[in-house]
Amino acid sequence: MESRANNDVRLFDVFAHETGICLNKLINMGKKLRIIIYALTLGATISSAIAHNSSLCLYNATQQSIHVNWGGSTVEIASLSSYCKDNISTDKKETLNILSPYKGIIEVDQSQSNHKKRLTSLVLPESNGVLMYDQESGNYTNSYTIYQTAKPLILSMSNWMSKLSNTLMLNQIVIPGAHDAGMSETRNCTFFVKPSWTKAQRLNIYDQAAAGVRYFDIRVDYDHGKLTTFHRDSMGDGCSGESLKDVLDQAIQFLHDYPSEFLILKFSHTRSNEGHNAADIDTKVVNLLKAKPYDNYLYKPVVSENLAYTDISKLRGKLVAVFKHTDDKHNRGFDDKGYAKYINFALGILPYQDSESNIQGIDISDNYADKADYDEMLADQIKKWKQFASLGLPYQFLLSFTLTGEAGKADIEQLANTADAHLPGVLYQMIENESYNKPNIIYYDFVDAKLSQSIVQYNFL
Repeated sequence: MESRANNDVRLFDVFAHETGICLNKLINMGKKLRIIIYALTLGATISSAIAHNSSLCLYNATQQSIHVNWGGSTVEIASLSSYCKDNISTDKKETLNILSPYKGIIEVDQSQSNHKKRLTSLVLPESNGVLMYDQESGNYTNSYTIYQTAKPLILSMSNWMSKLSNTLMLNQIVIPGAHDAGMSETRNCTFFVKPSWTKAQRLNIYDQAAAGVRYFDIRVDYDHGKLTTFHRDSMGDGCSGESLKDVLDQAIQFLHDYPSEFLILKFSHTRSNEGHNAADIDTKVVNLLKAKPYDNYLYKPVVSENLAYTDISKLRGKLVAVFKHTDDKHNRGFDDKGYAKYINFALGILPYQDSESNIQGIDISDNYADKADYDEMLADQIKKWKQFASLGLPYQFLLSFTLTGEAGKADIEQLANTADAHLPGVLYQMIENESYNKPNIIYYDFVDAKLSQSIVQYNFL
């Protein structure tokens, strides 16, 4: 679930549907909240009783286009693209035959499409060991990734930036972004909140970077005596994630191992409820970054600059730490005023805001859909993509390919399965077939190196 401003669906509403809640607490929460919970619960219950159709997606992570006999028709799927059939009956069982340039079969049972399952590194039947596949199911989606046994990755995701020209500017490249990047683990969850409602990644920060990510969404709390990432709603319901120290240690270790790369850490949310003081937390975050060894890795421009126009040669081997500040439109009028008083280019504490402007620091056109329904999310993001995306602008466009949980539909991994399965095909359709401008950043949950390939490739096409 997203946790932006105060208009998010509260995790309290979710667990009220999922588990129920004691009558005394409901009474204490007041009549209005009881009515809201009842409406959400009733709606989710009715929804769950309705027969669902499902999606079946095949992602071609091989080096060549593949031809598949699918339901009696031959479908061509380009390299690093996906093909999906939606609105399939969950009673459907079928065999997909890969015809060329490799051979193999996939036996599909759509009745399992809502059963959360993840299988990896399996030999594709009848492929003579040439092809492997990963399978992920959930949220009424069966997703298959096909790749070559001998070469599971077409591009190296650990050092893909080493292939980029030093003359390129930040606003001229396309990078994968990790949404709620610190939430690869969960701890200190509030009562009734399931970890699966807040866990957004299965890889830690180092492994996300090794899987191609160069833009990280970092949200910070101070909880149980240490700085930690978190995923909570505006009432404080949710969980903590990786410690901030672990996040930073992994980031600088990655840059030590791969000095051709750079990592953008976006600090855009600070917890400010349940006795947690955002201003104090912000101070602790800045003080940690200014300490050794992290200070040595920060990108520190000699003068104030719009980072969109910065040559990537200056960024290699650096942490680009950007922070929300007073002008951030998501924080106006709230107690959390951001990092405004700490912004200092010479110290590497750089400003960030969500906007389509031309200021110093970094501007990101970042407007998520706030939808649990895939079709609604896609329509929302394509509209914004068409309006705001173009390489070379003074701001960068972020395509937020994420789904937001709601009552009855709160498991982030299951939601991500649907979005992630469709992502390569959407990118190929919009960029290659419909000539949309390339996005600068593509946000997704549950980062995977093979999926990041489908994003990174657009730097080289």
